[in-house]
Amino acid sequence: MPRVSIEARAAAMFRAGAAKPAPPRYLSAAAKRLWGAIVSDRPADWFRPGSYELLEQFCEFTVQQRRAIRTLRNAEGEDYGPALAATKSLTTMLTALASKLRLTVQADVDRRAVGKAAERGDGAADPLLGGAAVWSEHVQ
Repeated sequence: MPRVSIEARAAAMFRAGAAKPAPPRYLSAAAKRLWGAIVSDRPADWFRPGSYELLEQFCEFTVQQRRAIRTLRNAEGEDYGPALAATKSLTTMLTALASKLRLTVQADVDRRAVGKAAERGDGAADPLLGGAAVWSEHVQ
């Protein structure tokens, strides 16, 4: 049996009227808003029930990371090191979760697509490459 494309599965789910998963009640308000934004951006069958827990963690860690970044901005002296370590740790976890949940740009680009991935410019003659468009000394 041939493999069904992602587009065909998404269209079938749309026609069937599949409901998108609601955020769990115990998530914070900010995490619920993020859950809703993420789920509404993806096809109805993007997340399987087994990945809901990862999505919950992603939403809560994102809220925590935003707090950690605010703390880092205001940190001075001895407080800066722990604030930076917390921010880095949360960023590492979020990157891994985003990858596993297929929320990164890589998940949106078909590996066989030619489009932007194949754009290379005109080499040295291209004023947009190498900063020539910004540093106008090379522009003729």
